[in-house]
Amino acid sequence: RLKQQGVVIFLDLSPEQIFERIRHDKNRPLLQTENPLATMHTIYNARKELYLDAAHYHVSTESHTPAEISDLLFCLYNDPQNFSSSWCIPLKK
Repeated sequence: RLKQQGVVIFLDLSPEQIFERIRHDKNRPLLQTENPLATMHTIYNARKELYLDAAHYHVSTESHTPAEISDLLFCLYNDPQNFSSSWCIPLKK
């Protein structure tokens, strides 16, 4: 349903990096477990294919700054037909 409403971009980040960013957030009930990083891996693995299926583009944000990511998204939004990036992969529509 998302694909029919507009362009969907999956901003991908490793479970380790996600966990590092949110590990102090106590408002994450799914991560209030004995081993929250293992739980993060389980959640990521369960959801990744769903996110990829719902997306038009897969963007690996692992080694990029917020400014680089926003620049990429801006270029992608403004000229998707002439857009090219090694870390932004078009997916089947």
